[in-house]
Amino acid sequence: MGLFDKAERAVEKSVNSVFSKMSHAPLKSVDLAAELKRSMDEAMPVEGTPDVHYNFFTVALSPQDFESLTKDSSISQLSESLADELYFYAEEQQFYLLGDISVTVVSSESTGAGRIMVTPQIHHTATAPAFNYAATAAHPIIELDGRLYRLNQPVIVMGRGTQADIRLNDNGVSREHLELKNTDQGMIATDLNSTNGTFVEDQRVTLVRLVDENLVRIGNTTFTFFTGDEGGI
Repeated sequence: MGLFDKAERAVEKSVNSVFSKMSHAPLKSVDLAAELKRSMDEAMPVEGTPDVHYNFFTVALSPQDFESLTKDSSISQLSESLADELYFYAEEQQFYLLGDISVTVVSSESTGAGRIMVTPQIHHTATAPAFNYAATAAHPIIELDGRLYRLNQPVIVMGRGTQADIRLNDNGVSREHLELKNTDQGMIATDLNSTNGTFVEDQRVTLVRLVDENLVRIGNTTFTFFTGDEGGI
């Protein structure tokens, strides 16, 4: 059993936290963000790694609060905004996460008006925010859209399709565009017969071993690969 298995088993019974607004004023997104941060502050000790913090949250609201909070924006916009807020909070606190941050807001008949019920969990996903953690051969890091992500799986597919491990909102990227495979010889990048090709240091490639600080472009998306090793392409 690996580190991630231990972490996931330890949170099968997720802990609920409940917030109740004392005043009669309607709930605001700032109230949700504050309660989510309180839930994220809780950490689980795991041997051999920094304490792991929650990264997957379900927020239950009363039907009237749910309707009020989604009156001026869609539920997806609200969820994405809260997830971004948690990302910057986790970065500020230097939390260690096993997966990407996700927030789902739902309407619940069993939740009273003015109350926020948060169910936090730890989910292991293909990537996780890396913040200032150093890249290693076992867990390389990519910098994408100004954010650092640790690669958690030995094989990761990047693309535009729903089956991609790293899904990119880029029409220049094929549905399954690029495979990153961590091997004994290093990280092997393989173009998956994409329409627009894969470029490493401005050279079109079909298969190449990536090294530290390689610049990779697929479609209109560019990312930098870090493994902590010295050298260049």
